[in-house]
Amino acid sequence: MQKIFIYGSCVTRDGVEWWPEYGFELDGYVARQSLISSQSEASFKDFDFDFAGIGSDFQRRMAKGDLGGNLVDQIRAHSASVIIWDLCDERNGVHRFASGRFKTRNVLYKNAKAQGAIIGFGRDEHFALWRDALDAFLPQLEHVRIIVNATPWAIQNDRGRPVNSDDAKAVAFNKSAERYLDELESRGLEIIRVPQEEAIALSSHKWGEAPFHYVDETYHVFLRQLKQLLG
Repeated sequence: MQKIFIYGSCVTRDGVEWWPEYGFELDGYVARQSLISSQSEASFKDFDFDFAGIGSDFQRRMAKGDLGGNLVDQIRAHSASVIIWDLCDERNGVHRFASGRFKTRNVLYKNAKAQGAIIGFGRDEHFALWRDALDAFLPQLEHVRIIVNATPWAIQNDRGRPVNSDDAKAVAFNKSAERYLDELESRGLEIIRVPQEEAIALSSHKWGEAPFHYVDETYHVFLRQLKQLLG
């Protein structure tokens, strides 16, 4: 089995149930952590928040990891030689604290006060910060093969209708993501691009209809390309 670490979101994680068919094994997962916050070690002094109020153990771990910027530590703690990275969790941008450190803007913190200035995904400022974080991130992982899952957000669901009756968010995310993906490709990272027409949202998805919750075949389109790439 090829051990793989996921950095990203359900775009990649929801396809793991089929990984054994392709000879893949999950060996670590970090979600809800922007690349910007992953290279910024904030603390409880920056963000006074009751993490115990997050009901899910997994979500609580991810939230604390985001604040502390523990992505690289988590990758190093696992034995995977391949990382699959999707950009979905960049979607909400980041908060910048007065200290200059960052955390990911996340619904888990919805009841928190004084979260800091919002820097939205796709803005020039966000892209510049993200590119600086990339400069710090890549040299720490020269021994790891990074493959980017560039499955676009779905514009239509399996009923041929706009996702959640409004495809504007999906169109905007896909457009904003282009220069981030282009930057990754220019750095030599391998990119798996699923065609837009093959990215279809599942209206009855267990986590609810969303442009990043796909029909089964969308995951298989990606996995077949990944299998071909890894050999």
